[in-house]
Amino acid sequence: MDLSKFVALIQKSSLVFPRADKLGDPFEGSAPLPNIQAFRYVMDLRKSHPDQDPYKGLSDEQVSSIFSGASSFRRQALLLNYMSCWHMNDSESAAMWKIYSKSSDAVCITTDYHTLSSILPDEVCMGEVEYVDYNSTYVDPINSFSFFMMKRKSFSHEKEARAIFADFEYWNDSNSPYIKEFSVPLNHLIKKIYVSPESPDWFRDVVSDLVIKYGLDIPVQHSELNSVPLY
Repeated sequence: MDLSKFVALIQKSSLVFPRADKLGDPFEGSAPLPNIQAFRYVMDLRKSHPDQDPYKGLSDEQVSSIFSGASSFRRQALLLNYMSCWHMNDSESAAMWKIYSKSSDAVCITTDYHTLSSILPDEVCMGEVEYVDYNSTYVDPINSFSFFMMKRKSFSHEKEARAIFADFEYWNDSNSPYIKEFSVPLNHLIKKIYVSPESPDWFRDVVSDLVIKYGLDIPVQHSELNSVPLY
């Protein structure tokens, strides 16, 4: 994150969960092609194929209503689900530094899956994102959580873990807030802080001073990508 977001994090001692439609991926929460094709499959075979028995006695209008309702629910879910997204890896990623920091004044915080899961409210669900081919993957439509736990394979470099909170208070309300915030014990959450590999030493010192100012006891160091090569 950029320094401004880091300062906001330690000032408020809270994690920001942006709304799903604000994450920048137009496929967020959408259904893959086979789920859409399932409608035509049911319409064509529901009176002749044994695995379509639940739909056999329904009219075309009733079947259409079921599938259009599911589509409407997924669109509405974009305004109800809030996410905290993390890169899940054993080492630093040069790509993550380049993509998610606008300048050398950038900071990376680290934690582990168990710690993050344990400090968030019980209503927050967590999981690892699966990277799929949207043209060939079918998703069980009963579990709406699944549609937010997958992304296109072109995003696989993110190796993302997600914490998701669904706020049904705003059902059928387009004015749901853009973010949710959850207070967290930062000394427990953050295991280590890294500053950008492109930042000067004085920037690391500034970050260290900020950490101390807000009463945090967390080590701050330069990114390991800043190591000097040996020849």
